[in-house]
Amino acid sequence: MLGQGFVNAQCPTLSNLVINGSLCPNNNLTFSVSDPRSVVYTWTIDGTSLTGSSVTYAYPTSGNKTVTLSTAGCSNLNRTISISTLPSAAFTLTNNNKCSGDTLRFTATSTVAGLTYEWDFGDGTPKENGRIISHVFDAAGTGTQTFSVSLKVTNTAGCSATSTQTVTVVKKPEIALLDANVVSPFKSCGTGNYTLNVTNGSINTSSITGYTLNWGDGSPTLNLTNATFVSSLSKTYNKGLFNIVFTGTGKNGTFTCTAVKQYQFANQSKPTVGIQSSVNSGSKICGSSGFWFKLTNYQTNPGGTSYIWDFGDGTPAEVWNSPLTVDSIFHVFTESTCNRSLFNVSVKAKNACDSTVASIQNLSVSLKPNADFTTDRTFGCSDVAVKFTNKSTKGLDGDCSDSTSYDWNFGDPASSFNNFSTLANPSHLFVTTGCYKVRLIAKGIYCSLGDTVIKEICIAAKPTNNFLLDNPPTGGCAPLDVKTTNNSNALSNILPATYTWSSKYITGAGSTGFCGGASGSSIFVNSKASDVNAVIRFLQPGLYTISLSVSNPCGASGSASKNVIVLSAPKVSVLPINNTCGAVFVTPVANTNSCGTNTTFDWTYKTGNPSSSVGETSPGSYFANFGNHKITLKGTNTCGTDSSEDDFTLYEVPVITNSVRSQSVCSGSTSALVKLNSTIVGTKFNWVATQSSNNVKGFIATGSGDLPIQTFDNQGTKVDSVVYTI
Repeated sequence: MLGQGFVNAQCPTLSNLVINGSLCPNNNLTFSVSDPRSVVYTWTIDGTSLTGSSVTYAYPTSGNKTVTLSTAGCSNLNRTISISTLPSAAFTLTNNNKCSGDTLRFTATSTVAGLTYEWDFGDGTPKENGRIISHVFDAAGTGTQTFSVSLKVTNTAGCSATSTQTVTVVKKPEIALLDANVVSPFKSCGTGNYTLNVTNGSINTSSITGYTLNWGDGSPTLNLTNATFVSSLSKTYNKGLFNIVFTGTGKNGTFTCTAVKQYQFANQSKPTVGIQSSVNSGSKICGSSGFWFKLTNYQTNPGGTSYIWDFGDGTPAEVWNSPLTVDSIFHVFTESTCNRSLFNVSVKAKNACDSTVASIQNLSVSLKPNADFTTDRTFGCSDVAVKFTNKSTKGLDGDCSDSTSYDWNFGDPASSFNNFSTLANPSHLFVTTGCYKVRLIAKGIYCSLGDTVIKEICIAAKPTNNFLLDNPPTGGCAPLDVKTTNNSNALSNILPATYTWSSKYITGAGSTGFCGGASGSSIFVNSKASDVNAVIRFLQPGLYTISLSVSNPCGASGSASKNVIVLSAPKVSVLPINNTCGAVFVTPVANTNSCGTNTTFDWTYKTGNPSSSVGETSPGSYFANFGNHKITLKGTNTCGTDSSEDDFTLYEVPVITNSVRSQSVCSGSTSALVKLNSTIVGTKFNWVATQSSNNVKGFIATGSGDLPIQTFDNQGTKVDSVVYTI
């Protein structure tokens, strides 16, 4: 059981709903659904409920319509269709109620784009198409005749509308000109002049008010009436073909209408004719070349003679009417006589009286081959032979033999005799790059000139790799922009190439010598790795490589590399200098790195002597004055300057000012306190006691400040001493 809101997987979808028929008002449409289940289908169409898997309905009006299909257990399917508006088939006409023979103009009033118009004039003439049509109705006799004219207009949706109007035509006189020679009217096949006798065969002559008769030989036109044309009229003609024009004008009600009839009179005799050509009967020819055929022995034929050429190969006959403007015709035979009868070329001279045929018979016609070839690749590589596949259509000889031969010219004269081949499917190795015009000539026995095809093939080489850098070999300062110039042969090659630029930082001594660190980096500037040329910016000092790889459909070049030295300002660091007392000669030491380029080093000893020196190693300087002193080292190169300094203090040496500097003490007795004084206030005193015999005991060996009271014990037998060094 399906719960509300769920759809059965077998329910039809919009793709199952099919509508057949033109979407036009009042046109039956068939609505059907493809569904394997046997269920009841309910269609709601234009407010009408219909049931069944297939129903029919015709919408009475145009516009957007919604079709709803309902089935039990399934959601409703809704489809919107658009019923097209019917086009207008209204039309207007001019010259209604005019004489037969007058031109009537019909105009469809609708000008909507995409409409098609079909006219039926109701007089048995073929239907015509177009929005504006002119038409002439033919009706002879007395009174009028009506025709039912209908217009069918169809729009782009296939919807049609039709309208009909009645056209009334006033009949023209019913005239006729009769030849007294009823056995062979309007024709004479004698050898000389001929007199033609004609009579008036018109009907209802009482309504005809006048006639004109033009004999067609250049003589004056006759103006006649019923009274003057009651008996036969005569005209003598020379040899020739003449167009006689007979008109009659009469009253039909309030209208005056004119009828015109033409009669062709032939005063002729049996014509003569001949053919002249480079081809003779029984020849075996190459029809593809084409041949001239000249008309002969025709000059004395009477006017009105026509000439019908037939080449016997199934092509349409060609008709020449006299007077002739040319006397020769060129014909190319496109069919062979293989498996069919030999061809007969003929020309028939024909007039109203008789005909004569001249011919060239039993021509065996061969056709030349149609040369063509393909290659096994759209381009070639200089190290791979190109295979040529012959796609020529073989020439068909008239006797059905196959005698096609092939001549190849590869357009590669540097290959000497290998430049030519007569094989059907040769191969050729092009060693030098470039474009070559390959020519194939396919020939037959009777079509020795054959057919020629020329095609171009371009040969490329596997790319080689080369490039230049715009920075000097000695390097430049970071950040350093290096522009590459691609000199690979792929630039002038005929095949598109792929370029890959890359850079790599060289770690270790190669870079530390230029003050490089543990790593370096680079970026592309206004370029990318796949460009023909690139600009690479190296951000840190050190040694780098730039590499280029090039490939095309013929192969890859491998990688070419060049080194780039990226420099920086030198590095200097003065090592610490110890403070000291008294005048001193100081030789400072520094850690230095010139960073791989010419560097100058400048030492400054502001309070020393000398006050400065140059060179990476200091020769030293003498400092005599007490106080603070500074030593500075500057390293300079093209990338900048680095400096380092160190301070040290030169202290004054104090002098003890005590006047009493010795005491005599009995062993076991105490000494007096000795207050120490010096020339420098605040002097700190450190002292050490020494003796030569090591017999004196009990004294203080080291200390600071004043010499304290203490007991000396001389364990020896002699006077001894203890000396304090301060």
